[in-house]
Amino acid sequence: MLAAWGVSQRLEVRAAYWRWHGRQTPDAVTRLEQRFKPVAAELPRLSLVGYLSDEDTFSTEGMRRYYLTQYCLAPMVVSRSLAVELLIGNFKTPERARELAHAHGLAIQKDFGGGLLILRRVAP
Repeated sequence: MLAAWGVSQRLEVRAAYWRWHGRQTPDAVTRLEQRFKPVAAELPRLSLVGYLSDEDTFSTEGMRRYYLTQYCLAPMVVSRSLAVELLIGNFKTPERARELAHAHGLAIQKDFGGGLLILRRVAP
């Protein structure tokens, strides 16, 4: 009888855990990893890509976004360089993407929404 009670308590605890776990929302980094997953699928894993943003990548917020982009796309190398064939566009204000891309001789290859793009060099 004691063994049956122990098993039932264990099952109740397990069920309570899974109910709790199902209500948890992903943290910010997990959400970013999900956001960058389609970008990673479009590019070769072991490649070098540039990075373009409408934020100063040396400001605190701009640097945070840049480093999180690197983290989410690893082992791909994300460089601040604009002198590469492919670039990741990570724009805080998506409306500025076309303007900045054109100013740097880039075309939008794929738009993932929310200011996240793959850009391709069209002019030197």
